[in-house]
Amino acid sequence: MPLHSCHCCGLIQTTYSLPDEVCCRCESELGAWWSGDSRNRLAMALSLTALVLYLPAVNWKFLRIEQLGRVHESSLLQGVRGLLTEGELFVGVIVLLFSIIFPVLKLSAILFLCQSRWQLQARHRAITYRAVEHLGRWGMLDVLLVAVMIAFIKLGGLVSFTAGPGVVLFATFVLLSVCASLAFDPHCLWAASSDGGLHPESIPPHPPAVATPGKPASLPDPSYPPAKKRTSWFHWPTWGVWLIPILTLFVVGGIAIHGWLNQPRRIEIAFQEGHGIQTGDELRYHGVVVGEVESVQFADSLKEVVVGVKLTPDGSRLSHEGSRFWIVRPQFDLTGITGLDTVVGAKYIAVQPGQEPGRMVQRFRGLAESPLPDLDFPGGIEVILESLDAQGLSPGTAIYYRRLRIGGVISSGLNLNQSRVEARVYIRPEYRDLIRSGTVFWNMSGVRFNGGLTELSVHIGPVESLVQGGIGVAVPATPGDPVSDGYRYRLAPKAEKEWFEWQPELGACPVPPPTQLPVLTAAKLQWTHDGLLRNSQRTRSGWVLTLDEKVYGPADLMTVPEDEIAGTASLTIGSEVYDEARMIAAKGNSQAFSSPAFPANMEAKLRPINIAEDCFLVTGGEQPPVFVAAGLFTAEGNAWSLDPDLPLSIQHHGGALVAHKDGAILGIVSVEGREFKVQSIPQ
Repeated sequence: MPLHSCHCCGLIQTTYSLPDEVCCRCESELGAWWSGDSRNRLAMALSLTALVLYLPAVNWKFLRIEQLGRVHESSLLQGVRGLLTEGELFVGVIVLLFSIIFPVLKLSAILFLCQSRWQLQARHRAITYRAVEHLGRWGMLDVLLVAVMIAFIKLGGLVSFTAGPGVVLFATFVLLSVCASLAFDPHCLWAASSDGGLHPESIPPHPPAVATPGKPASLPDPSYPPAKKRTSWFHWPTWGVWLIPILTLFVVGGIAIHGWLNQPRRIEIAFQEGHGIQTGDELRYHGVVVGEVESVQFADSLKEVVVGVKLTPDGSRLSHEGSRFWIVRPQFDLTGITGLDTVVGAKYIAVQPGQEPGRMVQRFRGLAESPLPDLDFPGGIEVILESLDAQGLSPGTAIYYRRLRIGGVISSGLNLNQSRVEARVYIRPEYRDLIRSGTVFWNMSGVRFNGGLTELSVHIGPVESLVQGGIGVAVPATPGDPVSDGYRYRLAPKAEKEWFEWQPELGACPVPPPTQLPVLTAAKLQWTHDGLLRNSQRTRSGWVLTLDEKVYGPADLMTVPEDEIAGTASLTIGSEVYDEARMIAAKGNSQAFSSPAFPANMEAKLRPINIAEDCFLVTGGEQPPVFVAAGLFTAEGNAWSLDPDLPLSIQHHGGALVAHKDGAILGIVSVEGREFKVQSIPQ
């Protein structure tokens, strides 16, 4: 009669169909807790799954620590190595043993006990099982949490912690280890042997048989109650447990391959001075983190510091040939303070990318100082300044046009025959139209006094130029032709008086395309003047604008002159001729002058001038639009007039004023001598 002891309540009971029976008292499993698992297949599958997760769990990023702007990421293995190398020997050994070594030994032992090909002797199996039980009592996760808590207590509230993917994998690894221990049925160790695990010499002799009263064979022994039959509504196929480690292996392998194919790009930057840069410091571009310092070490010659940087996916585009790198640190001088954010926080490396497309390189030479800020605006022009000495030509010196910075000095040095000082100068792209063949440069450092007995003038440059120096630029009224890179200029020691009075017209403002400008039609008014002594023929020309079958033009062009001999006036618009009778009948009505032959300008929009704004004066023919700056408008009640110094003539009479920002038509310009008035168009 088979007997079985309940591992929970200790009741001995008769069993007939293990493992499909439960204890009749506490209903605990008498066989394997997983139905039908007489060979510990589930325990083996869970152990394999946990071991598949083990390598990525201890090697992937476990914890991200950010302290005072410095970021440090490490895996579990890197963290243990850090504890051992930084003097935390006791904690490091504890974490190494109970979080890394013992879990692998435990799972390996469970795997070995579950397999049936190589069976140990019963005594060795028992020793191995007891070792598994003792290893399982040491909590892996608790020891790890204690180590993390020590870091929290030591670093305080100035530190930000973020969990990495390694934490999730390690927690899953621990849970699978616990499940594998629970799924393991030690009864299978002894059921696997045909002799029950006993050696013949260890079997004691049977005692003499004692006659007992007979009883029917069909009646169970009344001292041992029978076990209960277990009911189960679902039976998992025995081969299904192997899907768990197989799927886990595919998932982890796919993630590993994806990470290998998309591993970050790494570069090396050689600096003359390290300036306290450390592992974990950032590489930034325009204030955005695009990389992280992985290593800091000396070059073989011990003359340079080589910094290894791991780039982010977006930062990989910054490793083109020509990129410049420098260490941002606090710097104080008379011109200002830079790198103030690194006084409290960590230092970092800044980058100025090279021009794309370019060759991708891995090694760069870092700059000792930050480069010229004007180089952040590519597309400018680089010229050469020559001088007898280097005063005001130090790298970083600003270049000013009307006290507005337009560029700076990149570098300076002696020419080939050592007779002069040459300075490379960069001008920003929006100001490159100022650099013409007639442009002049002068040294504007410090304060200059000019004058005599009756007059004294003082020229003071920008505040920055008083300390660091500066270079002034002036453009004559006839500026000359544009120049190309490498053009040479002589640096004058001081500026001439007339240079400050130059008013060049460079026409640098971009003109809208012709398709966005209105089309005007030429108009000509003819009449016979009634003079005192003799009559004379007179004409007046201008431009008219057609909008929605209405013609708009200057008032003196659309009406009959007062000094004409009756019947002699006529108005010609394009090829259409209006005699005096039609002009009188129109009485200034713009619709009376319409004609299908005139351009319609159907998409043009109208609006009044509420405030002065930049505009273009557009006429017909081959005349280019004239730019009219907002500062050249003058309000006269409800009307507007333009500056008389504008280069306008009678040929612009009747031109349309078009807004620069949206292309709307603001009015018609009337030219009377040197008076330029804006005539509004009715809405």
